[in-house]
Amino acid sequence: STTSSSAPSKMAKLVFEKIPASDLHVSRVGGWLESRFHFRFADWCPSDPKRRGFGALHVMNDDIVQASNGFGTHPHANQEIFSYIL
Repeated sequence: STTSSSAPSKMAKLVFEKIPASDLHVSRVGGWLESRFHFRFADWCPSDPKRRGFGALHVMNDDIVQASNGFGTHPHANQEIFSYIL
């Protein structure tokens, strides 16, 4: 079969929306970590279906980690982790 050049591609339907920081779910752990969840993570499940995942991307958090602290070694199966520091 052939595809019309005017047909939208599947990728064209993926849209990122800017979510105001005030609308992100905030989780605080042990005084050293504050996470802002962009969509479903851990035990938080938003009522908005658009915030329950984004295709293969499972987690997107903004984490604030106190100096001289951080995550200890812990397992992740079948996942790639990308971190950047500001």
